[in-house]
Amino acid sequence: MGSSLCRVKEGMGERPVGYYSNREERAEFIAVNLAPFLSGSVLDVGCGEAYLRAHVRHYIGVDLVGEPDVIVDLERAGLPFRDRSFDSVVCVHVLEHLDSLREIAADLFRVAGRHVVVSVPNMYALGYRLKFLRGQVIGKEYSLMPRNRHKWLPSWSEARAFLRDTCPEGWSVSWEFAYRPRAWWRVGPIYNLLACRYPNLLATGYWCVMGSERR
Repeated sequence: MGSSLCRVKEGMGERPVGYYSNREERAEFIAVNLAPFLSGSVLDVGCGEAYLRAHVRHYIGVDLVGEPDVIVDLERAGLPFRDRSFDSVVCVHVLEHLDSLREIAADLFRVAGRHVVVSVPNMYALGYRLKFLRGQVIGKEYSLMPRNRHKWLPSWSEARAFLRDTCPEGWSVSWEFAYRPRAWWRVGPIYNLLACRYPNLLATGYWCVMGSERR
């Protein structure tokens, strides 16, 4: 993975601004960094408590629990909307929970007219690897009795390849980045260079904005 993966299009900076440690802060992170891609109608897939609603003018959230506008069991049915019903579709840390992730990923592009925002955790990050070596549960979603279990164990590069393989013709990457949480050792030019070169080791999540070439 070369450092060119840190470059982006559409005038955005190389790295996102800010950090998050819970879903409410993540919604703020999205609102700050992805505002140019959320200017029209937005569908939030797997919205949970729908924290993004406070930051988007035209918002619809779908989920099975939480505070959705439309209740949808993504394991049993696709998105109940017509083709290109929304300007943008957001699906953050959802696909890894689904057996039917390929079908739902394809559905994101079907109902989107301009942008699709997807984020998937990187379970190959250094912190998770060290937990595995010590015999610890790498994350609560992989314990024997989790409330909301992950069905997949994606790496950064696997998530990146999956999204490119799933997106239909006429879509391309507008922006992608490797998310790294706040830490005292995650600073400095040398670390930034290594993080761009080795996202499977140093990133905790893959973020991508796909744009339609039809707009």
